Amino acid sequence: MITYSAELENLGKFIQYAGNNAEQAGFAPDELLHIELAMEECIVNIMNYAFSGKPGDITVECSVLDNGIEITVSDNGTPFNPLKKEDPDLTLPIEERKVGGLGIYLVKNLMDEISYSRGNGSNVLVMKKYKG
Repeated sequence: MITYSAELENLGKFIQYAGNNAEQAGFAPDELLHIELAMEECIVNIMNYAFSGKPGDITVECSVLDNGIEITVSDNGTPFNPLKKEDPDLTLPIEERKVGGLGIYLVKNLMDEISYSRGNGSNVLVMKKYKG
């Protein structure tokens, strides 16, 4: 488990931690890339929106499973369930689309399972990716 302040200078530490655990779990290079990209999107969203410019911390815990990896990301920022965010309408021309929402959409499509809970003053997002 790692905890760092929600500052851009720490983004690489979160991505590397998830990537190292995914590599240990035996993921292929393309799947590793998906896991690292999902982690980046998740962490950047927290950094940009959870703390409203105030200091805050992000904690990431990875668990290697028999058939994949489970990544738990938690922060004590503003309550926000990203799974309630409506997916963007990708059929619209780009100039007619709403700004934002693509990161969450990407995470939903890169990972196999995602769940959200709020407890003890923290947002908790659990992402799972299975091998193969």
